[in-house]
Amino acid sequence: QVWCGPAMGSFNEWVKGSFLGEPGERSAPLIALNILFGAVVLMRAHWLSCLGFSVPPRCLRVAPLRLPELQAYVGSDHLCVN
Repeated sequence: QVWCGPAMGSFNEWVKGSFLGEPGERSAPLIALNILFGAVVLMRAHWLSCLGFSVPPRCLRVAPLRLPELQAYVGSDHLCVN
């Protein structure tokens, strides 16, 4: 039994319907990169809203991405999950 509270449910809801929905596709480094990428997107949206820009709610939903997609956003092939 794992005592993790609502975090596990939130994670399962986040990955539902994505490639990370399958437990065999998950790795700790890839999940960590996705969480960090999502945090960056949300922080940038927050900064824009603080500057008076309207940020549509659909822009606040960050779905999990595969490594090549993350690399394309970051502009680097130095991201590694090994």
